[in-house]
Amino acid sequence: MPHTPAVQLPSGVDGYQCYRREKTSSGFVYAEAYPDYRGGYASLTMGWQTRNDGTHLPEVTLVWTRGPKAISPPGWVTVNQTVQGGLPPLHSKMYLRLSGGEVLEREFIDPKTWRQWKRDEQRWAGFGGLIHSTEPAVMEAFSRAAWADVEVVDPQGAARAHTRLDLSDMQGDLAVMRRLAEEVEANITDYEHRCAPIHIEVDTFGVSVIG
Repeated sequence: MPHTPAVQLPSGVDGYQCYRREKTSSGFVYAEAYPDYRGGYASLTMGWQTRNDGTHLPEVTLVWTRGPKAISPPGWVTVNQTVQGGLPPLHSKMYLRLSGGEVLEREFIDPKTWRQWKRDEQRWAGFGGLIHSTEPAVMEAFSRAAWADVEVVDPQGAARAHTRLDLSDMQGDLAVMRRLAEEVEANITDYEHRCAPIHIEVDTFGVSVIG
């Protein structure tokens, strides 16, 4: 049977991005997709993200991805926390505790990075660590949690940072996110008129999109 080859975009070409975003009480939700130029999409990403207001509160990103060229499907959850002031001691721990009882733990700063930062400690106003998971069970638990505690604890058990995130509006936010994804999928069918033109550059470091 005749075969229609996939359209391959070479490096440094013009393309299209279908994107929708709405503000929420805690930040924003969004959906974006890149057409495959055959009526579908190469990748679709939708996410929930807290507002970055310049404080040292945790920054949280919850992302779902799908499509043949999607990044790390089915997605991920990332929690970034900055500790102000002095560098927490080596082997301090960062915890993410969810209202459902789930707990994620990791070393706040790995030993190699900690030693590098210790040499120039006075240069920095704060020090950041993160918890990152691609486990679907963790993503599901976070999306259904009523709250999440983010804490940094030193080896002596003293808390260097602690914040409780209110996630009570999460389900409503995710409903908006899914609606945006449906709108993006509908726009892809007429991407030349309903999506934004962009310029795509591909190099050894990956893909850069320039609006």
